[in-house]
Amino acid sequence: MATDVVAKPNIGEINKYDFRTDSKAVFKARKGLDAEIVAQISDMKGEPGWMRDFRLKSFEIFNSKPMPRWGGNIDINFQDIYYYLKPITRARPGMTCPRKSKRPSTGWAFPKPRRNSWPA
Repeated sequence: MATDVVAKPNIGEINKYDFRTDSKAVFKARKGLDAEIVAQISDMKGEPGWMRDFRLKSFEIFNSKPMPRWGGNIDINFQDIYYYLKPITRARPGMTCPRKSKRPSTGWAFPKPRRNSWPA
C-alpha cells in the first residue's frame, strides 16, 4: 500500500514556516523608497531636521552604490517593500509596568570591602 506524496512548491528556507506579523497601523508608507518617502517617514517619527537631512544624504549614498556582484543572487526589488509602518500604540491589559520598577535606580550595589582582610 503506497501513499501518494504531494510535492509542494519550492518556497525557500525563510518562508517554509509561513511566518507573518499581522498588525494594524496608524500610518503605512507606500511601497518603494525615494527621497519623498524618507522625508515622510522622518516627519511621522517627529525627528529633528538634522536627522531627516542625515537620512536623505544616506539615501543618496545608498542609491549611488552598485549592488554587489559577489555571493548569491538575491534578486531584491527595493521598490516592492513597505519600509515603514507606524503601529497603533496603546496599552493592552496585563502589559502595565509595576509601580516599583518605575522608580529610578539607586545605582550599583558593590559589596563593601572587609576590614583587615589581609593576613597579618
